[in-house]
Amino acid sequence: MKAYEHFNDPEWDGESIEPECCSVCNDQPCICRKRRKLRIKLADGKERTIQHMSATSYWSPDGKPMSAVQFVQRLFGELPTLFRNEDEIRELWGRPETRKALLEGLEENGYRI
Repeated sequence: MKAYEHFNDPEWDGESIEPECCSVCNDQPCICRKRRKLRIKLADGKERTIQHMSATSYWSPDGKPMSAVQFVQRLFGELPTLFRNEDEIRELWGRPETRKALLEGLEENGYRI
């Protein structure tokens, strides 16, 4: 079925935008973990307070959800087949022709870039 592939649609998603720096800690993404609430005034004069929440999800190549721990274990289990060490990945990434091959190898292993 691969329904998860329908969630990656550039035509629907539009241009990506850079996240803004946090007004409290000035980091991007925010590291202060301070919960901020947004006040919105409605047309009838009433106000509502909204608290922002976000979540990260990880999906296996077969479209099943997986935990962050499972994702990292899978990632580090497969990466050594693509390069031997940090120096090699820097070398591969530094040249456009080998960078393309590295990205293709990641995609073949189920990692979407």
